[in-house]
Amino acid sequence: MLDICQRISEWKRFLFPRLTTRTTFSHYIPMVGALSHSLYSMHILSPDLLSRCFGVHDLAAEFSILCTATVGPGFAVYFRPHMNRLGRWKRVEYSVFAAVIFTYGSLFAVIFLKDILPNTLKVWMKSLIGIGMSLVLLSRGYNYLSFHDSRRRHRNTAIHNTPAKPVTTPPQNE
Repeated sequence: MLDICQRISEWKRFLFPRLTTRTTFSHYIPMVGALSHSLYSMHILSPDLLSRCFGVHDLAAEFSILCTATVGPGFAVYFRPHMNRLGRWKRVEYSVFAAVIFTYGSLFAVIFLKDILPNTLKVWMKSLIGIGMSLVLLSRGYNYLSFHDSRRRHRNTAIHNTPAKPVTTPPQNE
């Protein structure tokens, strides 16, 4: 029982770190972006759900969800360790590029999936497929960023553990 409580406590600390300005930008905004990505994927496959929830304001809600789904991954990329050595504007440039490519590329993948799915599927089934597709793509994106972070760590340890070679001048033939 104690082991289960300890694991729950660790997950709680991992999912909801202490609220600071840094964790707001590096953790909570990307988390809301991931949620919005899943909601928008669900909306692509089941567009009637948003209309039912928001009525005539469904276009504004759709745009808000899409913007949040783009901003979240941008903040996630900006605060990754492999981006730390870059200047602020290069980080912004690369983060915006990565967020736009990831978000719109993955949403286009969901659009292509929509064409493959039969029209007879129930709304709840389409919603589950949309959320599942979003979670798969988000996890692949997270693993890709983690891979780049680990390459940076390995490269730094390899550089610091390599013995320095003495600088010698080549013999000159005269």
